[in-house]
Amino acid sequence: MCARHDIAALIANATGEVLPPPRDDVHPETRALYAHQRVLRDALRFTRPLIPPDTSNPVARSVALLANAWGALFDGEPLPDLNDLAPFPPELRVTGLALRSLASPDDAVSLARRASRMAASEEVLFGEYLANIALARARRRSGSPYLAVRILRALRGVVPPLFRAMIECELRLAGDPTAQPPRHDIAFKELTRELSLHHAYTDPAHPHADAFTSGAAPEIPLGFRAPSRDPRSLAYVIAGHGAAPRRVLGSADIHAFAVNVSSPRVERALAVLALSGAIELDQLFTETYGFPRKGHDEVARDLLHRARKELGARGEITREGSLITLTLTGPVALRDPRCESDLNNRVLTYIAQREGRALAKEVARALKVPLRTVQRTLGELVEQGSCAREADGRRVEYLVEDTTFHAPTLHRLRFS
Repeated sequence: MCARHDIAALIANATGEVLPPPRDDVHPETRALYAHQRVLRDALRFTRPLIPPDTSNPVARSVALLANAWGALFDGEPLPDLNDLAPFPPELRVTGLALRSLASPDDAVSLARRASRMAASEEVLFGEYLANIALARARRRSGSPYLAVRILRALRGVVPPLFRAMIECELRLAGDPTAQPPRHDIAFKELTRELSLHHAYTDPAHPHADAFTSGAAPEIPLGFRAPSRDPRSLAYVIAGHGAAPRRVLGSADIHAFAVNVSSPRVERALAVLALSGAIELDQLFTETYGFPRKGHDEVARDLLHRARKELGARGEITREGSLITLTLTGPVALRDPRCESDLNNRVLTYIAQREGRALAKEVARALKVPLRTVQRTLGELVEQGSCAREADGRRVEYLVEDTTFHAPTLHRLRFS
């Protein structure tokens, strides 16, 4: 097996534009690991890696297998069997686990956690970068985009330029407002698909329609978030803009024509009405309150009265029998509380976007929630293990970290 100083040379080599030719006196397994670094470099540049021609030893054959696996990932095809990598150097095993996580919709989190821990224990620096990008992706897709933002922002400060294009893509999908625009030459089929979908979910004029944009289902797909600095506004209904009304993820450019509604119930009713244009009063009432209108006629009349008042000159709500119709005078963006995450997620998202730490009063001020409510929520999150509490005298900060990721990255990884 090659010595650790050879691995250090491989790490240094991977950051350069020019790869030195392998010397004749280099051990065959070390030469194979040079080839692995070239495969990794090409993949992170969104270039399909070439299959290394040398298969003269088991390590070299494993590197060729990994190059084939990257190609399958690029094409959105099933990966080849990577279980046979177990006897080989940790550099290869970590990459294999990370690839399986990137390609897997089911056990992506557990595979990425294994890859991250193996890379940390074996001191495989570049493997740890890759594994933690896979972990961030898995966290987002499993419904924890705040953990993805925390991981990726921390990685951003320690990785060499080679990894940054992939990090920026994942930050964008997780809704980080600081994410750079994605490149146009991305070869990963699934990543390209997700970036395209994310654009469809954030662009009010995009023709894409599915259960989320049509309003049929409130669940936000794939853990997507929009690049908004307001963690309360996850989704808006856009209407009156010359196209069919649709729901989109909330982003900064929507706020220019947002309607600020004081009552969550009225806000919900207006979102339902704006998506449909016209709706039966019984259905509007049930979707707003969650129970049938029968016996609540006065409540229904009050709801319509308050909705008209909140809408003001932006439109008109009329009733003909049981049919309620909304006619708008111009474009509006109505926050849809049906998609709003619970307070726990909003608190965690805010802390993650504050570099993983914040005071309770900062959270309360940003989310416009009473301080006592935020303190109670943070206490519950600490008990659950979702965040940590760190006291310095009378100053108490709350920290959001991924249990697999935070210790090695913040305290050990530093590229220089």
